[in-house]
Amino acid sequence: MLTSYEEKHAYFEQVKMDNFKESMRLEGHDIASDFDLSLDREQQRQILLKKYSNMNLLEELNG
Repeated sequence: MLTSYEEKHAYFEQVKMDNFKESMRLEGHDIASDFDLSLDREQQRQILLKKYSNMNLLEELNG
């Protein structure tokens, strides 16, 4: 049984990530190579922000 807020939060974050992963799989996307599922949500967010901000910078440089 989930007794503390931290346990509940971790459980629901894992459920959300599992649902996201399965939804993407059903849509035909393989996210396993893009995401390290051992990282928490904020770490994944920072990685994606860095990745896409670098892509935008390259697009601006290439015109």
